[in-house]
Amino acid sequence: MPWTPITSALYNIKSISAGNSELLCGVPRSGFIANSSSPQNADLNIAGSGIIDGDLSVAGAFTTALISVDSQYHSGADRVLSIAGSQNALVGRNAGTPKVSGSGNAFFGNFSGSSNTTRIANSTFGADAGRTNNGTANSYVGRSAGYANTSGGDNSFFGNDAGRFNTAGQNNMFVGALACSSTALVHNKFQRGCVKEA
Repeated sequence: MPWTPITSALYNIKSISAGNSELLCGVPRSGFIANSSSPQNADLNIAGSGIIDGDLSVAGAFTTALISVDSQYHSGADRVLSIAGSQNALVGRNAGTPKVSGSGNAFFGNFSGSSNTTRIANSTFGADAGRTNNGTANSYVGRSAGYANTSGGDNSFFGNDAGRFNTAGQNNMFVGALACSSTALVHNKFQRGCVKEA
């Protein structure tokens, strides 16, 4: 029996919709984003949930109804929002410390309360307010108010630099710019206004 040559013309398979061979589920290839390190010109609309395993960079505006993160928000390389620890609010460039284990603290402002680790019930508002504070139950309002406090507790300092150099004083209330700003250790004192201490 002689051999019969096989030609492709007899056995080729033709798609029923050959005219749409570049479509995937009816979507043209231009409707997909290719994996690449260079920016892609495409619209993206995701309905539902998803996980991004890695970093996400958005050049331009980004709008969403809800963002959920595990620990903190950054602006550039700086942490600007965190709820580390228990019942804490850390708002501002490096406000509080991400390793805080204390509770009930509110730190608002650039480096506000940035040394606090284990203490509770502190409220600092203003750039550098309570920056080195590791005391308990202090309220500092104003730039650098209570800046140098390390272990003092139950203090209330209101005003620019109020109680700035108090380190371990307790149960004090200083009101006004520079109020009691040059004394390191004061207890049970009320000071009002800008007074230069001897």
